[in-house]
Amino acid sequence: MKIAIISAGFSSADLDFDSIEADQIISVNIAATKSPCDYWVFNDAEAFAKWGGRVGSPVFFTRKIVHRHLEQLTKYRGLGLDLKIHNHPLVYQDDIHSPVEQWNLYSGCAALGLAWYLGATEILLYGYDMGGDRDCSGGSCSQGRTAERWINERVVFDRWLKFFEATFVSVDWVIDGVQNQSNHQR
Repeated sequence: MKIAIISAGFSSADLDFDSIEADQIISVNIAATKSPCDYWVFNDAEAFAKWGGRVGSPVFFTRKIVHRHLEQLTKYRGLGLDLKIHNHPLVYQDDIHSPVEQWNLYSGCAALGLAWYLGATEILLYGYDMGGDRDCSGGSCSQGRTAERWINERVVFDRWLKFFEATFVSVDWVIDGVQNQSNHQR
């Protein structure tokens, strides 16, 4: 099964979503507000509340604690999140036993875990910039994206790449419309 993951890096700002050929599309963080997707991965309740509406009706993929926090935001702050979170299909990251250590510390890495969970045989990565602090909306990311933070995320990301290589799952970075095999270091 071919799965495309649209991460929120600035390189996905001008992505032509209609050109993506995949069985399932997973969007990470604010990228889900740009085009329909099958799954929306997020690990930050405050940022989710800021992003506003999504496009389509993706299944949410988040942690139980984040979901509870969203419910509290709705109840205590009156943020109008009811339509976004209540009675919405979701899969909890907590219910998945991943073969990769610390697999869901970062939303982009959690999306890789979801692709594995869904049975991906090929994964296309868009917007996995692994640097900078601008997201696909052109604005600053919701959390500080320091060089140290990117180094830490890259450690977990590389664990996934090694796992996928060992299990014969093809992982390709798509940069400016060109597919680049990335089961090896980029």
